Amino acid sequence: MSHPFKRIIGEYGGKTPGPLLFIIAGIHGNEAASVYACEKVFAELDRLQPPCVGKIVAVAGNLQALNKHQRYIERDLNR
Repeated sequence: MSHPFKRIIGEYGGKTPGPLLFIIAGIHGNEAASVYACEKVFAELDRLQPPCVGKIVAVAGNLQALNKHQRYIERDLNR
């Protein structure tokens, strides 16, 4: 689990072109579990190297709030 949080959590893809799975984790800065889950998934993908058609990319959404461990900076995205 990395600290401070970085925008790109992970990328994985095969040589065969295909769909893009784009994941946004950490929309709320006080809810970082999705970022940690993505880190674990990408670590396993890197370790196992399963075949993949297309590409998977995960990014941290509310980077500033995640790094401050608070829900939001200017406004709550649920409101």
